[in-house]
Amino acid sequence: MAVPSSGALSLTSIHAEFNESDYYVNADGESPSLKGLSTGGAPLNESINTDSSSYPNSTTPYAMSEFYGYDHDAAPAWNNNTDWYSAAVASWWNSYEKFRIDFGYSASYNGSGTVNEVESWGHDADVMSSASFTPSTSTTTPGYITCDGSEDCVNSWNEGAITNLTNLAAGNGTTIMIWFKKHTAHNGTLFSISDNTNSNKLMEINSLSSGAFQIRAKDTSNNWQTRTTGTSAFPVNTWKCIVASFDSYQGNKGATYRIRGYKSSWTGVKWEAGPDGSSSDTLSTVAWATETAPYGLGCIPSSGVAGTNVFDGDIALLSIMKGVTFGTGTDSKLDGWITSTHEKMGL
Repeated sequence: MAVPSSGALSLTSIHAEFNESDYYVNADGESPSLKGLSTGGAPLNESINTDSSSYPNSTTPYAMSEFYGYDHDAAPAWNNNTDWYSAAVASWWNSYEKFRIDFGYSASYNGSGTVNEVESWGHDADVMSSASFTPSTSTTTPGYITCDGSEDCVNSWNEGAITNLTNLAAGNGTTIMIWFKKHTAHNGTLFSISDNTNSNKLMEINSLSSGAFQIRAKDTSNNWQTRTTGTSAFPVNTWKCIVASFDSYQGNKGATYRIRGYKSSWTGVKWEAGPDGSSSDTLSTVAWATETAPYGLGCIPSSGVAGTNVFDGDIALLSIMKGVTFGTGTDSKLDGWITSTHEKMGL
């Protein structure tokens, strides 16, 4: 407990604040020195915590009044230079996560210049048409970019294709997870890997005017394999996470290509991955296409200053995993990821 901000002060109690982080305890019963407390080093190895909103100036003349409000265990002020995501998410994910855009982390985006991918793939992008950026200011406020449904989005057209992800089934599958908040029920693209031509489309996650979302992958017959969520799975003006899982397996008819989807859900006790309202998995025996294309966050990429089919809403975090997919909405690892990102990143 910090030193009080007014009233009479006790030197032994100030010592206790250093030694026990509690002004009202003096468990060790030392005889403190005002100079030692004011300059640090007494108690032994206890320097002055300058993260406290009030602390002594360490110069003569020393005075107990300089300790009013001093909090020896005060935490550092919030800053966006810390990778709070990595601190929150279990290390189990480290071998699977390959791509992350995190608007709560300044190394990913600091309000100007390129949007940087901060995991191992390293494919960056550009902010189109001055899309507005809201930085994180605390543990309860996420950083995010706002797409306006018209031009504002993130587009890697000028930075290049996402060459590490050209086939969704390869490498034991792909999982894409995005925290977002849509403003309206509308037709827009939350995320895509495409160059806006019919021949170079890999996948899309789209918002629909019905309120549903659409997860789809292009196959080698140039058709879309599509999963559509329930219309109430992702309400407007609410932070939600959509999970799109793509994999293949050997069935009675040979290779089967599968799309599954989940959403962040509150059980009344905790956050977890829940059903997205679709009636069944999306299955096909036609292989998914292999394409090399740029990516759009909040749009389908196109040349010039913007993308097409622009999303109307806020986007905080995009993560792409390889080699891990999910079979049920209660998978413990996925539940843990949703819980950690929701609670620790202010979502």
